[in-house]
Amino acid sequence: MLCFAASVVDQNDHSPKFSQEVYAATIIENSPPSQPLLRVTAFDLDDGINAELTYRLQDDPDELLNVDKRLGIVSNAAAIDFEAASTLTATVVATDGGSPARSASAAIVVKVVNVDDEHLTFSVPHYGFTVAENQPAGTLVGHVSAVDADLRPTERRVRYGLAVNQDSRMFYVVESSGAVLTNASLDFERRRNHRLVVTAVDFLHPGFTAACDVTVTVGDVNDHRPRFVFPSPGSVDRVALEVDGRHPINVVVCTLKARDDDDNDNGRLTFSLVSDHDADLVSFNLDPVSGQLRLVAEQLSVSVCNPLQCSKL
Repeated sequence: MLCFAASVVDQNDHSPKFSQEVYAATIIENSPPSQPLLRVTAFDLDDGINAELTYRLQDDPDELLNVDKRLGIVSNAAAIDFEAASTLTATVVATDGGSPARSASAAIVVKVVNVDDEHLTFSVPHYGFTVAENQPAGTLVGHVSAVDADLRPTERRVRYGLAVNQDSRMFYVVESSGAVLTNASLDFERRRNHRLVVTAVDFLHPGFTAACDVTVTVGDVNDHRPRFVFPSPGSVDRVALEVDGRHPINVVVCTLKARDDDDNDNGRLTFSLVSDHDADLVSFNLDPVSGQLRLVAEQLSVSVCNPLQCSKL
């Protein structure tokens, strides 16, 4: 009697299958590399080499995760900054040893736990604002803003203040918003620039503070009238000038001088003559810029008052 023994050769006719479709884990930001986060497991109904699985990651563009190709343990490849990535996602692929190989995939989601490790920082180190003079107290000058990358936009933990210096009494800062307002009416002629230091503090972490410089430029308003220095200084509004009739024509009788405490165009002056009698005006010539008053009539004795109301006596 003949006996025959037959062995069945396994065919790689099964694909690997993960124990779950999505694997989730958490990690505290700034944790050192190689922290075990989770373990993925897959199985294959085939036998032998056809059931031997290896793991790899894909769809991990920043390469922040690693997976042990034999054990399926997923770890972080680097310290992770919550402010750069609050969630990590990747795809883990299990591949068997068959030929041709079969594979399966599952999703990995890692939540990064935020640590309050960021310091307050103003959006710019120096702010420059301009406000017109003579505005009432409480006029808005501008806003400053300090941010903490750890804070969500809805969290309002920053409180603003004003460091005391020689200019701080003229201003105040709204604690909750960083709005800078005047505390009094400003005068361009008294002080054209004010320098402030605005502070910010995280009230949950008083040690987290920041400061910035603020320059407030006061804008000039045309709020001063011109006043004569010569020939009518102070409260004197009439001055008599004797002109020798023997002087030749076109001689400078006097040079008018005036000043205006405003700035630029607001303080730029021109001179002109006015009279109730048009005939008087033809006897004189006044340079509108230099203020030189010239006699253009012969043998004339003249008393000059306020040059805006100059007349012949």
